[in-house]
Amino acid sequence: MPTQHKKNLTPIDEYKFELSKELEEMAREELRETEEMRKHAIQALRDFIWKNDKIISTRVDAKFLLRYLRFRKFSVPMAEEAIERLLALKVGSYGNHWMNNLSIEKPSVLKLLEAGFIFILPQRDYMGRLIIFYRPGVSNPKSPTVGYDILILTTMVYEYLLEDEENQIRGVVHIGDAKNIKMSHFTVFSPQFMCRVGKNTEKTLPMRHKAFHIVNVHRSINFISDLILNRMSEKLRKRVHFYPSFDEFKAIDQAMLPKEYGGTVPMSKMIDDMKQRLMRNHQNAQLYNQMRANPEQYPRAVLEGSVKSLQYSLNSTEIFEKFNDDIYGLQGSFRKLEID
Repeated sequence: MPTQHKKNLTPIDEYKFELSKELEEMAREELRETEEMRKHAIQALRDFIWKNDKIISTRVDAKFLLRYLRFRKFSVPMAEEAIERLLALKVGSYGNHWMNNLSIEKPSVLKLLEAGFIFILPQRDYMGRLIIFYRPGVSNPKSPTVGYDILILTTMVYEYLLEDEENQIRGVVHIGDAKNIKMSHFTVFSPQFMCRVGKNTEKTLPMRHKAFHIVNVHRSINFISDLILNRMSEKLRKRVHFYPSFDEFKAIDQAMLPKEYGGTVPMSKMIDDMKQRLMRNHQNAQLYNQMRANPEQYPRAVLEGSVKSLQYSLNSTEIFEKFNDDIYGLQGSFRKLEID
């Protein structure tokens, strides 16, 4: 095994499981994780990366690779596919404007963070899962960069959370406050691009989504909610719950919510904590920015995040036969109506 390789953005390390017995048992029962399986799978992923001519650079440290192995319940081929597809998306029209620019130093991204678009609640839920709180209504849909700012900020938060192995194993819970969302918010992204983000995220974001709680959903946007649900996998769709107000929301103890929602800790404190965490994770965000594949090695459909391309393995001949660049043109990402 080489100790260094030109593709490596991080050193080769020897992994040691240092989490609790409870998490060790959970990983074994839910994810099929054992010491022997872990050792074999980590090495298999490293070998795949080193031998794959399409991959230019990526992290190879054990904690990073375990994200994908746990995400795919230690199916090495599925973990390989998830990593490579992420790297391909980063160099195509789908993600090259935001997946390589993770930083809160951009003023518009920092403004979105300080407005409380997304942050973490201080306490975990009764099952030990971390809770992410969203307030999309605070974003300005008229801002020319708001779409990319949302994607950059959300990706940075997810990258921070996935550095914690407990979150990799337990998964996370999402709570969204839909207050102040207007129809103009749904014009930030085209239906096509929203669909692509959702489907590609299901395939490449190594996060275990345990529940989605959407509160303050006005009946005027119910059809949008239905559209989004119809595009989700059945597994995730069953985990989505809607509530007319926080008075009816009982999924977690109200005291855990921001003070403005009936809890004890002011939202400003939670937002500042999120800001400090992202600042501390700056180095890992920069590593994420540097990860990439060779765009010349993939059909344009893959680089654009085409939903249809997700049906085929990146290493199959079918994907090149199905998507011929001569007939598959660039469709664009924003403010288009086509859905693929």
